[in-house]
Amino acid sequence: MGGAPNLPQSVTNPFAIIRGLEKGELDKTIENGMRDGVRVHEREFGSQQAGRIQMSDTSDVFRLSEGSLFKQQTATVPVRYELLLNSGQSREERYATLVHELGHLYCGHLGSANEQHWLSRTG
Repeated sequence: MGGAPNLPQSVTNPFAIIRGLEKGELDKTIENGMRDGVRVHEREFGSQQAGRIQMSDTSDVFRLSEGSLFKQQTATVPVRYELLLNSGQSREERYATLVHELGHLYCGHLGSANEQHWLSRTG
């Protein structure tokens, strides 16, 4: 209170990203993650947590459609993972957090639903 210096940005906003993000990249990456059973939620975490990924305990599914106007295919994918992003961050910061958390998944830190896709490396 009495003349103390302000905290540096590395403390108040440790996940700050300066550079811009292409429009749609965040949404495309979230959509692509659905194919592997990743559901993304946003919620307020405060300044010291950017996000996290964990196993899902639901029996929810995604119904995904792909193809052209004349040939549509629909797939049902179980929701296997819940990825939480800090809604208080900028779009660029949320994108960096998203790919960081997906990195944990694809490195096998949460196990693997199909070891032909990625190896399980828990622990």
